[in-house]
Amino acid sequence: MLLPTYSGVLLDPFDLRVEQVDRRDIAGSLSMQCRFVGALPFFYSVADHSRRVCGVLRAAYPDRNDLHLQGLLHDASEAYLGDVRRPLKASRLFDEYRALEATSQSVVLRAFGLPPALAPVIHLADNAALYEELRVLLGWPQSRINPAVVRSYRAMQELGAVDESSMTLTESLPRDSALGFLADLESIERERSATIVEGELALANGDVS
Repeated sequence: MLLPTYSGVLLDPFDLRVEQVDRRDIAGSLSMQCRFVGALPFFYSVADHSRRVCGVLRAAYPDRNDLHLQGLLHDASEAYLGDVRRPLKASRLFDEYRALEATSQSVVLRAFGLPPALAPVIHLADNAALYEELRVLLGWPQSRINPAVVRSYRAMQELGAVDESSMTLTESLPRDSALGFLADLESIERERSATIVEGELALANGDVS
């Protein structure tokens, strides 16, 4: 089965390979997919959500650019498979989809030089962003939100990464979302390159602390 990506390349979603992963496909596709399958008062893309997760992790762990990159890419498999609402995805009917999603996500992470599995804290930041979306975009009271999602938000709040008194989410055009996503990606990659160079210089100077 061959399906087109955002850039028009044909690939098999059941056999995604590292060399096929393209940042343009990820940014472009995620910027065109609306959160909550479009059941929102205005357009808010998966790319916007991914950038928010990245922002939460930047605030919580400012020196962990590996986590920032994982946060930005945590939904990247959806560029190749599409988005599925969380309650549906958790059902037995989607067992095979979840397995394929995990495999595709692993491929994307390896393509960007990351471990094949997301760090557990990424799920907390993802939930924290979801909490904000439910409160701001859908207007849900906290009592209606899954307690696990609330706990994740509180955990990020304790780290100073989120502030419930100033939650704001704004509409953006897909093009702006994609460009913002790519800018964040390039910024993190520059930081990661600098970190690697600093480590190599430290080793060359005999600093192994």
